[in-house]
Amino acid sequence: MLDGPVSGGPAGARRGTLTLWAGGSREQFIRCTPVLESFSAKLVHNAAGYAMNLLIAEVFTAGVKAGIGPLALWEAVSAGGFGRTGTFDVLGGQFLRQRFDPPEFPLALAHKDVRLMTELAKEVEVPMRLVNLALEEMTEAVNRGWSDRDWLAGTLLQVERAGLDAADLRFSDDDVDAVQNRISPQPAQA
Repeated sequence: MLDGPVSGGPAGARRGTLTLWAGGSREQFIRCTPVLESFSAKLVHNAAGYAMNLLIAEVFTAGVKAGIGPLALWEAVSAGGFGRTGTFDVLGGQFLRQRFDPPEFPLALAHKDVRLMTELAKEVEVPMRLVNLALEEMTEAVNRGWSDRDWLAGTLLQVERAGLDAADLRFSDDDVDAVQNRISPQPAQA
């Protein structure tokens, strides 16, 4: 027997996106693994969400300490491209298509922006542990000669470290669009 608390509420049930955490013996877990694999996405989702919120706290506190009012800053960043985009939308845009050329936004410019943010944070004495890690990643990607590629080309470093072949993460536009339509259906055209 496995214990399996479920999360997602009525909305998750309607969408078919309920999440289950399993607890029990190793043998039962192994026997039930095929069923449980469909729930592992919850861990990916939660870890990304928590990490993103910590990163947002870093940059937000630096902006406030630099003199921008909290509500004005929240409004400004919410109106930007990342503020209007779902956290995982970037996966379907370029990452799962492995399409980094031509760039939508060059890595060199993204690297400059992040570098300037870390410099501002130093000036206002706000620690930027996660942003500094991002800058290190971007610097490595720049040092590999990827400056003119899309800023997301830096994600290839993690793909490489994970021992994955980027080709295994490359999907056709039709495949990616089909998933995007399932997770955020477009309203019917009149």
